Amino acid sequence: EIQLNFKTLPGEKISALELGGPLGGVQDKIFVSSKNEVRGYTKKGKVFLGFDTNLTESISSMHVSGSDLLVAGTHVYNHFKDCKDMNSYLSSDTINDILALSVDKTGRLTGVLACEDRVLRVIDRSSLSFSATLSSPPTTVALLNNDGGDTGDGVVYATQDGQLGLLHISRSKCNWKWMMPNIKGREAARTLAWHDMTKDGTQNLIVGRDDGSIQIYGEPLERISDTDPLIERYNYVCNESITSVQGGCVGNTAFDEVIATTYTGWLFGLTTEVLEKQVSLDTSNSNVKIKLSPEDKLKIERLKSEIDDIERNVVKERERYQMATQEDSVGISVIPYLNISDKMTLIKEESLFQLTIEMETAIDNILLQSDVPIKLLDVEKNSAVVSHSGCDPNSGNKVVATYRCQVNTTKVSLIIEIGNESGTLVVYVTPHAQPKACHIRTYTLRHLGHYYRTHHFDNTRPVSTLILKGSFSMAEIHNWISRCLPEVPEKIPISDTVTYYYMSSFIETILSCSYSRGEAIFKSDSVATISSLKDSLTKEATMKKIRLDI
Repeated sequence: EIQLNFKTLPGEKISALELGGPLGGVQDKIFVSSKNEVRGYTKKGKVFLGFDTNLTESISSMHVSGSDLLVAGTHVYNHFKDCKDMNSYLSSDTINDILALSVDKTGRLTGVLACEDRVLRVIDRSSLSFSATLSSPPTTVALLNNDGGDTGDGVVYATQDGQLGLLHISRSKCNWKWMMPNIKGREAARTLAWHDMTKDGTQNLIVGRDDGSIQIYGEPLERISDTDPLIERYNYVCNESITSVQGGCVGNTAFDEVIATTYTGWLFGLTTEVLEKQVSLDTSNSNVKIKLSPEDKLKIERLKSEIDDIERNVVKERERYQMATQEDSVGISVIPYLNISDKMTLIKEESLFQLTIEMETAIDNILLQSDVPIKLLDVEKNSAVVSHSGCDPNSGNKVVATYRCQVNTTKVSLIIEIGNESGTLVVYVTPHAQPKACHIRTYTLRHLGHYYRTHHFDNTRPVSTLILKGSFSMAEIHNWISRCLPEVPEKIPISDTVTYYYMSSFIETILSCSYSRGEAIFKSDSVATISSLKDSLTKEATMKKIRLDI
């Protein structure tokens, strides 16, 4: 039976959790981050570290390597050694995850930042050594075999389109080993872990994904070269997003297990032990393979009694709360604040958008309101019932639809087809809770939203060019472009000139976007794209009363 070792007092939300310890030794220290503070606990729950980093951003990711602490917020990366600030770096785009290469094997601390602009940035002290470009934004990174492999510089990464890859990173370059394409159409991986699940002396890669699936990958039976990717050994699917996975022995020390947590707070385990056994409380039945001992029967009865008590208390508290929220009651009704995990991503292969909404509690219904025409497509695993409402032409709405969810539904995925108009999609999410309240999320629909960022531009194609000149600032042109094109960083670039490359997921046309203060240059092999950009940018400039030379 699993026992509780220690429990901390409630506090601020924990944004990152890492294990640490001496280099090459047992990693039995627990480090957690909340806002801009890092706390350390021993395995018995004693606090040995309380460190305020004094960062302006809240910590979103963290890595511990011996006495080195690496933390990152949205754009700022910091390196502390023995709680002293050593190095920092300002990223041009959002940092999704960080790690450091194995110091005891490489002899030098090297940081790796997984950034939203499809780049792995390798940091040496406070400067950028080089960048490794990816085909999709990286979601998480992990050291090969937990220690970087034989050379200590192996890094496994996961991308937003569901791919996994391995590369070896040196001081000035990277060496790509293998990449696993997302053939089965799974969602992005959010967590990676290593553990020897098969007891063959090699580490297995454990992957947890947004679609609730967990995979265990292992070495191929006959490895021809070191560029051969891992192969899938096991797969498990639940109906909630996986937030963390780890391998080890928890419930039974004789068998290896995978422990996973979900977005709604569930913690469950997968074991290599064979559990399909015929069990009976009847000890006199000779046909039963396994008979429960009196201690096991007493434990089951105790659990049943605890469950009955909890169910009665829940019903009693629910009735008391409903009585307190009646109109003639003196009770005070408080609107519950519930976290929502939401994202809208482009499905490149189909040029469609997937909107995923997940809550900590059951969802009652979802209302969609759009001021431009959109098409809502059926999703195979979506059990919600949709109903469309007629729109008054004078209201400004083009689409109003309601999704009524089934009982205990905490996650809903929608597939949306967007036309050639820019507009706004407003989503009202109503949880199944009292009193009734809805949470609002707003999404910008761009007429060039089917374009996605790339790292190269094909100069051999014939292109049309649009040049805009005027008295606009860098912040203004950056804001205008972000309303037309996706994947434009929220942070205004610090460089004088910025260049982005795009490709259309629809017909694979290309676009080059280069802008600075007072000038913007666009190149594309699609005249329609150039014309659309011209109309949108001149409209924005007219609203600001800025004259443009085209």
